[in-house]
Amino acid sequence: MSGTLPDWLERLLGVPQAGTGEGTAWTLDHAWPLPGGWWGVRLLVLFLALLVLGCYFRQRQAPGLAWRTLLAGLRWRIRLYIWAEGLALAGIWLGLMFWVGLGLDYLPVVVGASEMPRLARGVLLAFTGIVTAGILYRWIGRRAWVPLRDRSLALILERYFTQFGDSLLTVVELAGLPEHAAPFNPELLQRAAAEARSATGGVRLGQVFNRRALAGKVACAALVGLSVGLWAWMYPTAAGMAARRLVLLDAAPWPRSSYLEVVGVEVTRSAAPGEEAPRPVTLPFTEGGVKVARGANVSLKVRAAQVPKARVVPQQCTIYYRTLQTAPGVRGERGSVTMSSFRDTDEWRHFWFDGKPLKGVLASLELQVRGNDFRTMPVRVEVVDSPAVVETLLDIVYPSYMVEEQAGVRLPVAGQPYVPGGTFVPIGSQVTLRFRTNKPLDRAKVFAVRGAGESPAAVECVPEGADLAQFS
Repeated sequence: MSGTLPDWLERLLGVPQAGTGEGTAWTLDHAWPLPGGWWGVRLLVLFLALLVLGCYFRQRQAPGLAWRTLLAGLRWRIRLYIWAEGLALAGIWLGLMFWVGLGLDYLPVVVGASEMPRLARGVLLAFTGIVTAGILYRWIGRRAWVPLRDRSLALILERYFTQFGDSLLTVVELAGLPEHAAPFNPELLQRAAAEARSATGGVRLGQVFNRRALAGKVACAALVGLSVGLWAWMYPTAAGMAARRLVLLDAAPWPRSSYLEVVGVEVTRSAAPGEEAPRPVTLPFTEGGVKVARGANVSLKVRAAQVPKARVVPQQCTIYYRTLQTAPGVRGERGSVTMSSFRDTDEWRHFWFDGKPLKGVLASLELQVRGNDFRTMPVRVEVVDSPAVVETLLDIVYPSYMVEEQAGVRLPVAGQPYVPGGTFVPIGSQVTLRFRTNKPLDRAKVFAVRGAGESPAAVECVPEGADLAQFS
Protein backbone atom coordinates (compact mmCIF):
# COMPACT_ATOMS: atom_id res chain seq x y z
CA MET A 1 0.00 0.00 0.00
CA SER A 2 1.05 3.56 -0.64
CA GLY A 3 -0.47 7.00 -0.42
CA THR A 4 -2.64 8.70 2.19
CA LEU A 5 -4.03 5.58 3.92
CA PRO A 6 -0.64 4.15 5.05
CA ASP A 7 0.46 7.58 6.34
CA TRP A 8 -2.76 7.90 8.33
CA LEU A 9 -2.37 4.39 9.75
CA GLU A 10 1.23 5.10 10.76
CA ARG A 11 0.17 8.19 12.72
CA LEU A 12 -2.77 6.28 14.27
CA LEU A 13 -0.62 3.30 15.36
CA GLY A 14 2.29 5.47 16.49
CA VAL A 15 4.82 4.06 14.03
CA PRO A 16 8.06 6.14 14.17
CA GLN A 17 8.59 8.32 11.15
CA ALA A 18 11.04 6.89 8.64
CA GLY A 19 14.38 8.61 8.30
CA THR A 20 16.05 9.92 5.17
CA GLY A 21 16.35 7.20 2.55
CA GLU A 22 14.13 4.86 4.58
CA GLY A 23 10.51 3.84 4.18
CA THR A 24 7.77 1.64 5.60
CA ALA A 25 6.68 -1.52 3.80
CA TRP A 26 3.00 -2.40 4.14
CA THR A 27 1.38 -5.72 3.29
CA LEU A 28 -2.26 -6.73 3.64
CA ASP A 29 -2.70 -10.22 5.10
CA HIS A 30 -6.05 -11.92 5.58
CA ALA A 31 -7.27 -15.25 6.94
CA TRP A 32 -10.62 -16.96 7.24
CA PRO A 33 -11.47 -17.97 10.81
CA LEU A 34 -14.12 -20.41 9.60
CA PRO A 35 -13.09 -24.03 9.15
CA GLY A 36 -12.72 -25.04 5.56
CA GLY A 37 -11.58 -21.64 4.32
CA TRP A 38 -13.41 -20.61 1.15
CA TRP A 39 -15.64 -23.68 1.28
CA GLY A 40 -16.83 -22.68 4.72
CA VAL A 41 -17.77 -19.21 3.47
CA ARG A 42 -19.65 -20.67 0.50
CA LEU A 43 -21.62 -23.02 2.71
CA LEU A 44 -22.49 -20.14 5.05
CA VAL A 45 -23.79 -18.01 2.18
CA LEU A 46 -25.83 -20.91 0.83
CA PHE A 47 -27.34 -21.54 4.25
CA LEU A 48 -28.34 -17.90 4.69
CA ALA A 49 -29.92 -17.80 1.22
CA LEU A 50 -31.97 -20.94 1.94
CA LEU A 51 -33.03 -19.46 5.26
CA VAL A 52 -34.33 -16.29 3.61
CA LEU A 53 -36.21 -18.26 0.95
CA GLY A 54 -37.71 -20.54 3.56
CA CYS A 55 -38.97 -17.61 5.59
CA TYR A 56 -40.48 -16.07 2.48
CA PHE A 57 -42.33 -19.23 1.41
CA ARG A 58 -43.53 -19.83 4.93
CA GLN A 59 -45.07 -16.41 5.26
CA ARG A 60 -46.27 -15.86 1.73
CA GLN A 61 -49.72 -17.10 2.72
CA ALA A 62 -49.82 -14.96 5.85
CA PRO A 63 -52.75 -12.51 5.95
CA GLY A 64 -51.84 -9.10 4.51
CA LEU A 65 -48.47 -10.06 3.08
CA ALA A 66 -49.64 -10.15 -0.54
CA TRP A 67 -51.32 -6.77 -0.63
CA ARG A 68 -48.60 -5.12 1.43
CA THR A 69 -45.99 -6.40 -1.02
CA LEU A 70 -48.13 -5.15 -3.89
CA LEU A 71 -48.46 -1.66 -2.42
CA ALA A 72 -44.76 -1.51 -1.60
CA GLY A 73 -43.92 -2.42 -5.20
CA LEU A 74 -46.24 0.30 -6.48
CA ARG A 75 -44.74 2.83 -4.08
CA TRP A 76 -41.11 2.38 -5.16
CA ARG A 77 -42.12 2.25 -8.83
CA ILE A 78 -43.87 5.62 -8.47
CA ARG A 79 -40.78 7.17 -6.91
CA LEU A 80 -38.58 5.62 -9.59
CA TYR A 81 -40.90 7.03 -12.26
CA ILE A 82 -40.68 10.49 -10.68
CA TRP A 83 -36.88 10.43 -10.56
CA ALA A 84 -36.52 9.03 -14.07
CA GLU A 85 -38.90 11.60 -15.55
CA GLY A 86 -37.29 14.56 -13.75
CA LEU A 87 -33.73 13.55 -14.55
CA ALA A 88 -34.66 12.87 -18.17
CA LEU A 89 -36.19 16.34 -18.56
CA ALA A 90 -33.18 17.95 -16.87
CA GLY A 91 -30.84 15.99 -19.14
CA ILE A 92 -32.76 17.05 -22.25
CA TRP A 93 -32.62 20.69 -21.18
CA LEU A 94 -28.90 20.62 -20.35
CA GLY A 95 -28.03 18.84 -23.59
CA LEU A 96 -30.03 21.25 -25.71
CA MET A 97 -28.56 24.28 -23.95
CA PHE A 98 -25.09 22.85 -24.48
CA TRP A 99 -25.67 22.73 -28.23
CA VAL A 100 -27.28 26.19 -28.19
CA GLY A 101 -24.36 27.65 -26.24
CA LEU A 102 -21.82 25.91 -28.47
CA GLY A 103 -23.56 27.24 -31.57
CA LEU A 104 -23.78 30.79 -30.26
CA ASP A 105 -20.13 30.73 -29.20
CA TYR A 106 -18.47 28.85 -32.07
CA LEU A 107 -20.56 29.44 -35.19
CA PRO A 108 -19.60 33.14 -35.34
CA VAL A 109 -15.96 32.01 -35.42
CA VAL A 110 -16.66 29.90 -38.51
CA VAL A 111 -17.85 32.98 -40.42
CA GLY A 112 -14.97 35.10 -39.15
CA ALA A 113 -16.71 36.88 -36.28
CA SER A 114 -15.82 36.92 -32.60
CA GLU A 115 -16.89 34.57 -29.83
CA MET A 116 -19.53 35.40 -27.28
CA PRO A 117 -18.19 37.78 -24.63
CA ARG A 118 -17.79 36.52 -21.11
CA LEU A 119 -20.80 38.49 -19.84
CA ALA A 120 -23.11 36.90 -22.42
CA ARG A 121 -21.78 33.43 -21.58
CA GLY A 122 -22.30 34.13 -17.90
CA VAL A 123 -25.92 35.16 -18.51
CA LEU A 124 -26.51 32.00 -20.56
CA LEU A 125 -24.94 29.83 -17.85
CA ALA A 126 -27.04 31.46 -15.11
CA PHE A 127 -30.23 31.08 -17.18
CA THR A 128 -29.47 27.41 -17.80
CA GLY A 129 -28.81 26.78 -14.13
CA ILE A 130 -32.00 28.54 -13.01
CA VAL A 131 -34.17 26.60 -15.45
CA THR A 132 -32.46 23.33 -14.46
CA ALA A 133 -33.14 24.01 -10.80
CA GLY A 134 -36.76 24.78 -11.66
CA ILE A 135 -37.12 21.49 -13.55
CA LEU A 136 -35.65 19.48 -10.69
CA TYR A 137 -37.87 21.21 -8.16
CA ARG A 138 -41.03 20.93 -10.27
CA TRP A 139 -40.62 17.31 -11.36
CA ILE A 140 -38.66 15.81 -8.45
CA GLY A 141 -38.54 18.05 -5.41
CA ARG A 142 -42.28 18.57 -5.14
CA ARG A 143 -43.22 14.92 -5.80
CA ALA A 144 -40.46 12.55 -4.74
CA TRP A 145 -40.90 13.07 -0.98
CA VAL A 146 -44.68 13.25 -0.86
CA PRO A 147 -45.99 10.53 1.52
CA LEU A 148 -47.69 7.72 -0.42
CA ARG A 149 -50.18 6.23 1.97
CA ASP A 150 -51.57 2.72 1.59
CA ARG A 151 -55.14 3.98 1.08
CA SER A 152 -54.10 6.24 -1.81
CA LEU A 153 -52.19 3.44 -3.48
CA ALA A 154 -55.16 1.09 -3.01
CA LEU A 155 -57.46 3.61 -4.70
CA ILE A 156 -55.09 3.71 -7.68
CA LEU A 157 -55.10 -0.06 -8.00
CA GLU A 158 -58.87 -0.27 -7.59
CA ARG A 159 -59.28 2.24 -10.43
CA TYR A 160 -57.02 0.35 -12.86
CA PHE A 161 -57.90 -3.24 -11.86
CA THR A 162 -61.60 -3.89 -11.45
CA GLN A 163 -61.11 -7.48 -10.29
CA PHE A 164 -60.50 -6.22 -6.76
CA GLY A 165 -64.13 -5.10 -6.39
CA ASP A 166 -63.26 -2.75 -3.48
CA SER A 167 -61.84 -5.68 -1.55
CA LEU A 168 -58.32 -4.24 -1.52
CA LEU A 169 -59.52 -0.85 -0.31
CA THR A 170 -61.58 -2.54 2.41
CA VAL A 171 -58.66 -4.60 3.66
CA VAL A 172 -56.28 -1.61 3.63
CA GLU A 173 -58.68 0.68 5.50
CA LEU A 174 -59.49 -1.89 8.16
CA ALA A 175 -55.83 -2.81 8.58
CA GLY A 176 -55.01 0.87 9.14
CA LEU A 177 -57.84 1.28 11.67
CA PRO A 178 -58.27 -2.02 13.59
CA GLU A 179 -60.89 -0.52 15.94
CA HIS A 180 -63.24 -0.04 12.98
CA ALA A 181 -63.10 -3.76 12.16
CA ALA A 182 -64.57 -4.84 15.54
CA PRO A 183 -68.27 -4.42 14.59
CA PHE A 184 -67.89 -6.46 11.38
CA ASN A 185 -68.19 -10.20 11.00
CA PRO A 186 -64.65 -11.72 11.02
CA GLU A 187 -65.70 -14.21 8.36
CA LEU A 188 -66.62 -11.39 5.99
CA LEU A 189 -63.29 -9.70 6.64
CA GLN A 190 -61.41 -12.91 5.93
CA ARG A 191 -63.37 -13.36 2.71
CA ALA A 192 -62.49 -9.78 1.60
CA ALA A 193 -58.84 -10.45 2.39
CA ALA A 194 -58.95 -13.71 0.43
CA GLU A 195 -60.50 -11.96 -2.59
CA ALA A 196 -57.88 -9.21 -2.47
CA ARG A 197 -55.10 -11.82 -2.21
CA SER A 198 -56.44 -13.84 -5.12
CA ALA A 199 -56.85 -10.73 -7.29
CA THR A 200 -53.21 -9.68 -6.87
CA GLY A 201 -52.07 -12.48 -9.17
CA GLY A 202 -53.38 -10.71 -12.27
CA VAL A 203 -52.02 -7.29 -11.40
CA ARG A 204 -49.32 -5.82 -13.64
CA LEU A 205 -48.10 -2.65 -11.95
CA GLY A 206 -46.61 -1.33 -15.19
CA GLN A 207 -50.15 -0.71 -16.49
CA VAL A 208 -50.59 2.04 -13.92
CA PHE A 209 -47.90 4.20 -15.51
CA ASN A 210 -47.72 6.06 -18.79
CA ARG A 211 -44.74 4.08 -19.96
CA ARG A 212 -44.81 5.49 -23.48
CA ALA A 213 -44.40 9.07 -22.28
CA LEU A 214 -41.59 8.11 -19.90
CA ALA A 215 -39.86 6.04 -22.58
CA GLY A 216 -40.04 8.99 -24.98
CA LYS A 217 -38.46 11.36 -22.45
CA VAL A 218 -35.76 8.89 -21.51
CA ALA A 219 -35.04 8.18 -25.19
CA CYS A 220 -34.75 11.90 -25.94
CA ALA A 221 -32.41 12.38 -22.98
CA ALA A 222 -30.32 9.41 -24.11
CA LEU A 223 -30.22 10.72 -27.67
CA VAL A 224 -29.11 14.19 -26.57
CA GLY A 225 -26.56 12.75 -24.16
CA LEU A 226 -25.29 10.34 -26.82
CA SER A 227 -24.86 13.19 -29.30
CA VAL A 228 -22.85 15.22 -26.78
CA GLY A 229 -20.78 12.21 -25.73
CA LEU A 230 -20.09 11.15 -29.32
CA TRP A 231 -19.02 14.67 -30.28
CA ALA A 232 -16.76 14.87 -27.20
CA TRP A 233 -15.23 11.49 -28.09
CA MET A 234 -14.58 12.53 -31.68
CA TYR A 235 -13.29 16.03 -30.84
CA PRO A 236 -11.87 15.92 -27.29
CA THR A 237 -9.89 19.15 -27.68
CA ALA A 238 -12.93 21.08 -28.86
CA ALA A 239 -15.04 19.53 -26.10
CA GLY A 240 -12.56 20.64 -23.48
CA MET A 241 -12.49 24.14 -24.93
CA ALA A 242 -16.30 24.26 -24.97
CA ALA A 243 -16.47 23.15 -21.34
CA ARG A 244 -13.94 25.75 -20.27
CA ARG A 245 -15.65 28.57 -22.15
CA LEU A 246 -19.31 27.70 -21.40
CA VAL A 247 -18.97 26.38 -17.84
CA LEU A 248 -15.79 27.93 -16.44
CA LEU A 249 -16.21 31.14 -18.52
CA ASP A 250 -12.61 30.94 -19.70
CA ALA A 251 -11.48 33.90 -21.83
CA ALA A 252 -9.22 31.82 -24.12
CA PRO A 253 -10.48 32.12 -27.73
CA TRP A 254 -11.29 29.23 -30.03
CA PRO A 255 -8.33 28.08 -32.16
CA ARG A 256 -8.39 29.33 -35.74
CA SER A 257 -7.27 27.67 -38.94
CA SER A 258 -5.72 30.94 -40.17
CA TYR A 259 -3.58 33.58 -38.50
CA LEU A 260 -3.36 37.29 -39.38
CA GLU A 261 -1.31 40.22 -38.14
CA VAL A 262 -1.87 43.90 -38.86
CA VAL A 263 1.63 45.17 -39.61
CA GLY A 264 0.79 48.87 -39.79
CA VAL A 265 0.03 51.59 -42.33
CA GLU A 266 2.25 52.97 -45.03
CA VAL A 267 2.19 56.72 -45.70
CA THR A 268 4.15 58.80 -48.17
CA ARG A 269 6.26 61.53 -46.61
CA SER A 270 7.14 64.65 -48.59
CA ALA A 271 10.67 64.85 -49.86
CA ALA A 272 12.93 66.56 -47.37
CA PRO A 273 15.67 68.95 -48.56
CA GLY A 274 18.29 66.91 -50.32
CA GLU A 275 15.89 64.09 -51.24
CA GLU A 276 14.82 63.59 -54.82
CA ALA A 277 11.36 62.00 -54.31
CA PRO A 278 8.80 61.37 -51.58
CA ARG A 279 9.56 58.33 -49.48
CA PRO A 280 7.14 55.68 -48.10
CA VAL A 281 7.21 55.12 -44.35
CA THR A 282 5.53 52.23 -42.49
CA LEU A 283 4.01 53.26 -39.17
CA PRO A 284 3.22 50.43 -36.72
CA PHE A 285 0.14 50.47 -34.53
CA THR A 286 1.06 51.51 -31.00
CA GLU A 287 -1.46 50.49 -28.33
CA GLY A 288 -3.95 49.78 -31.09
CA GLY A 289 -3.67 53.13 -32.85
CA VAL A 290 -1.62 55.17 -35.31
CA LYS A 291 -1.77 58.85 -36.25
CA VAL A 292 -1.74 60.08 -39.84
CA ALA A 293 -2.09 63.52 -41.41
CA ARG A 294 -5.50 64.66 -42.58
CA GLY A 295 -5.94 64.03 -46.28
CA ALA A 296 -3.06 61.57 -46.49
CA ASN A 297 -3.15 58.48 -48.68
CA VAL A 298 -2.79 55.46 -46.37
CA SER A 299 -2.00 51.86 -47.31
CA LEU A 300 -2.94 49.18 -44.77
CA LYS A 301 -0.41 46.36 -44.39
CA VAL A 302 -1.56 42.90 -43.22
CA ARG A 303 0.21 39.56 -43.28
CA ALA A 304 -1.18 36.01 -43.06
CA ALA A 305 0.85 33.06 -41.79
CA GLN A 306 1.81 30.33 -44.23
CA VAL A 307 1.67 26.58 -43.63
CA PRO A 308 2.58 24.98 -41.18
CA LYS A 309 1.92 27.84 -38.75
CA ALA A 310 -1.61 28.06 -40.13
CA ARG A 311 -3.69 25.27 -41.66
CA VAL A 312 -5.40 27.56 -44.19
CA VAL A 313 -3.89 30.58 -45.93
CA PRO A 314 -6.60 33.05 -47.06
CA GLN A 315 -6.69 34.17 -50.68
CA GLN A 316 -8.24 37.49 -49.71
CA CYS A 317 -9.09 39.47 -46.60
CA THR A 318 -12.00 41.72 -45.72
CA ILE A 319 -11.55 45.08 -44.02
CA TYR A 320 -14.45 46.24 -41.85
CA TYR A 321 -14.27 49.95 -41.15
CA ARG A 322 -16.21 52.40 -39.03
CA THR A 323 -15.83 56.17 -38.99
CA LEU A 324 -15.23 57.52 -35.50
CA GLN A 325 -17.26 60.60 -34.59
CA THR A 326 -14.37 62.60 -33.17
CA ALA A 327 -15.88 65.96 -34.14
CA PRO A 328 -19.44 67.35 -34.22
CA GLY A 329 -19.51 67.56 -38.02
CA VAL A 330 -18.22 64.05 -38.68
CA ARG A 331 -20.85 61.60 -39.90
CA GLY A 332 -20.46 58.00 -38.82
CA GLU A 333 -20.14 55.49 -41.64
CA ARG A 334 -19.73 51.73 -41.77
CA GLY A 335 -18.70 49.41 -44.54
CA SER A 336 -16.35 46.72 -45.75
CA VAL A 337 -13.85 46.38 -48.59
CA THR A 338 -11.92 43.43 -49.96
CA MET A 339 -8.14 43.20 -49.76
CA SER A 340 -6.95 40.92 -52.56
CA SER A 341 -3.48 42.23 -53.47
CA PHE A 342 -0.72 40.13 -51.94
CA ARG A 343 2.72 38.68 -52.41
CA ASP A 344 4.10 35.51 -50.83
CA THR A 345 7.25 34.87 -48.86
CA ASP A 346 8.38 31.69 -47.14
CA GLU A 347 6.58 32.40 -43.86
CA TRP A 348 3.98 35.08 -44.66
CA ARG A 349 1.51 36.21 -47.29
CA HIS A 350 1.62 40.02 -47.34
CA PHE A 351 -1.60 41.90 -48.17
CA TRP A 352 -2.01 45.62 -48.78
CA PHE A 353 -4.89 47.98 -49.49
CA ASP A 354 -4.82 51.70 -50.32
CA GLY A 355 -8.32 52.40 -51.69
CA LYS A 356 -11.38 53.95 -50.10
CA PRO A 357 -11.73 54.74 -47.18
CA LEU A 358 -7.95 54.96 -46.74
CA LYS A 359 -7.36 57.15 -49.79
CA GLY A 360 -7.35 60.81 -48.79
CA VAL A 361 -8.59 59.93 -45.32
CA LEU A 362 -10.36 62.84 -43.62
CA ALA A 363 -11.84 61.22 -40.49
CA SER A 364 -10.54 58.79 -37.89
CA LEU A 365 -11.34 55.12 -38.57
CA GLU A 366 -11.66 51.91 -36.64
CA LEU A 367 -10.55 48.88 -38.65
CA GLN A 368 -10.86 45.11 -38.31
CA VAL A 369 -9.45 42.61 -40.78
CA ARG A 370 -10.93 39.15 -41.37
CA GLY A 371 -9.29 36.35 -43.29
CA ASN A 372 -10.99 32.96 -43.37
CA ASP A 373 -12.00 32.35 -39.70
CA PHE A 374 -9.53 34.80 -38.12
CA ARG A 375 -10.50 38.33 -37.18
CA THR A 376 -7.96 40.78 -35.81
CA MET A 377 -8.52 43.05 -32.86
CA PRO A 378 -9.84 46.56 -33.72
CA VAL A 379 -7.20 49.14 -34.59
CA ARG A 380 -7.60 52.90 -34.96
CA VAL A 381 -6.32 55.24 -37.63
CA GLU A 382 -6.46 58.67 -35.99
CA VAL A 383 -6.52 61.62 -38.36
CA VAL A 384 -4.71 64.73 -37.11
CA ASP A 385 -3.84 68.07 -38.70
CA SER A 386 -0.50 68.28 -40.47
CA PRO A 387 2.08 70.18 -38.45
CA ALA A 388 2.84 73.69 -39.73
CA VAL A 389 4.90 76.65 -38.59
CA VAL A 390 2.55 79.57 -38.02
CA GLU A 391 5.09 82.12 -36.80
CA THR A 392 8.86 82.59 -37.01
CA LEU A 393 10.74 85.09 -34.81
CA LEU A 394 14.38 86.10 -34.75
CA ASP A 395 16.55 86.95 -31.74
CA ILE A 396 19.60 88.84 -33.12
CA VAL A 397 22.79 89.82 -31.36
CA TYR A 398 24.85 92.04 -33.67
CA PRO A 399 28.65 91.92 -33.81
CA SER A 400 30.39 94.16 -31.28
CA TYR A 401 31.98 96.40 -33.90
CA MET A 402 28.52 97.53 -35.01
CA VAL A 403 27.04 98.19 -31.58
CA GLU A 404 26.82 101.75 -30.25
CA GLU A 405 25.25 101.52 -26.84
CA GLN A 406 25.18 105.24 -26.14
CA ALA A 407 23.46 105.99 -29.40
CA GLY A 408 21.26 102.91 -29.07
CA VAL A 409 22.41 101.58 -32.43
CA ARG A 410 22.50 97.83 -33.20
CA LEU A 411 21.47 96.74 -29.78
CA PRO A 412 20.30 93.09 -29.38
CA VAL A 413 16.87 92.47 -30.85
CA ALA A 414 14.39 89.90 -29.48
CA GLY A 415 11.30 88.64 -31.27
CA GLN A 416 11.84 90.27 -34.62
CA PRO A 417 9.29 88.83 -37.10
CA TYR A 418 10.73 86.89 -39.96
CA VAL A 419 10.06 88.42 -43.39
CA PRO A 420 9.49 85.71 -46.02
CA GLY A 421 11.00 87.92 -48.64
CA GLY A 422 14.27 87.88 -46.77
CA THR A 423 15.74 89.21 -43.55
CA PHE A 424 19.23 90.66 -43.87
CA VAL A 425 21.59 90.08 -40.99
CA PRO A 426 25.18 91.39 -40.86
CA ILE A 427 27.97 88.88 -41.00
CA GLY A 428 29.09 87.84 -37.55
CA SER A 429 25.68 88.24 -35.94
CA GLN A 430 24.34 85.59 -33.56
CA VAL A 431 20.81 84.59 -34.57
CA THR A 432 18.32 82.42 -32.65
CA LEU A 433 15.31 81.19 -34.59
CA ARG A 434 12.08 80.67 -32.66
CA PHE A 435 9.13 78.86 -34.24
CA ARG A 436 5.53 78.49 -33.14
CA THR A 437 3.56 75.57 -34.60
CA ASN A 438 -0.15 74.88 -34.87
CA LYS A 439 0.06 71.85 -32.52
CA PRO A 440 2.43 70.27 -30.01
CA LEU A 441 5.26 68.30 -31.61
CA ASP A 442 7.66 65.73 -30.24
CA ARG A 443 10.57 67.07 -32.25
CA ALA A 444 11.40 69.32 -35.21
CA LYS A 445 14.37 69.84 -37.54
CA VAL A 446 15.59 72.88 -39.46
CA PHE A 447 17.44 72.20 -42.71
CA ALA A 448 20.03 74.76 -43.73
CA VAL A 449 20.09 74.69 -47.54
CA ARG A 450 23.50 75.63 -48.88
CA GLY A 451 24.80 76.06 -52.35
CA ALA A 452 24.08 73.80 -55.29
CA GLY A 453 25.56 70.35 -54.95
CA GLU A 454 25.95 70.59 -51.19
CA SER A 455 23.98 68.48 -48.76
CA PRO A 456 21.58 70.32 -46.44
CA ALA A 457 22.53 70.50 -42.79
CA ALA A 458 19.85 69.37 -40.31
CA VAL A 459 19.64 71.07 -36.93
CA GLU A 460 17.51 69.62 -34.11
CA CYS A 461 15.20 72.16 -32.50
CA VAL A 462 14.63 72.16 -28.75
CA PRO A 463 11.20 72.87 -27.18
CA GLU A 464 11.05 75.99 -25.05
CA GLY A 465 10.08 74.81 -21.60
CA ALA A 466 6.87 72.82 -21.35
CA ASP A 467 5.34 74.39 -24.46
CA LEU A 468 5.84 71.80 -27.19
CA ALA A 469 4.44 74.18 -29.82
CA GLN A 470 7.44 76.55 -29.57
CA PHE A 471 10.92 75.55 -30.70
CA SER A 472 14.21 77.37 -30.97
